Amino acid sequence: MVSLTGVPPGVAVPAAITVKAGDTDFAFKLTIPPTTPAGESKLKLSATGVSDPKQPAVRVKGRDVEVMLTVIPPPK
Repeated sequence: MVSLTGVPPGVAVPAAITVKAGDTDFAFKLTIPPTTPAGESKLKLSATGVSDPKQPAVRVKGRDVEVMLTVIPPPK
């Protein structure tokens, strides 16, 4: 599971997504309201998973990754 936290106020936190083993591409859909102030926000991607299907209670956590979200004002 991959989750995203740290979205600006007023932006809905997207649900965690499941990424299949071996996949490297995934996407989160963010809907930014037009009232969201322009600026940068540090978001955090976190991933957890089961490393051995025979031991589903043992979960591993990857290193968190910071990503930057830049909201620019709409054109006038």
